[in-house]
Amino acid sequence: MNDVTGKELAVGDKVVFIPQGGYTSSLSRGTIIGFTPQKVRIESPKEHMNDEDTCLKFPNQVAKV
Repeated sequence: MNDVTGKELAVGDKVVFIPQGGYTSSLSRGTIIGFTPQKVRIESPKEHMNDEDTCLKFPNQVAKV
């Protein structure tokens, strides 16, 4: 899978993304911990994401940093 800029994603990569229910003006950071057939599973500190510490995003919704 590739991120929004075309970079290949792998477990352990650091990424930025818009949090679940977040606004386009805010970004969260996280680490890729796995993949589903279509999405990327991201672990992030709870202060960046409502009450969850993981979320699923489509690859074009994340940017590798």
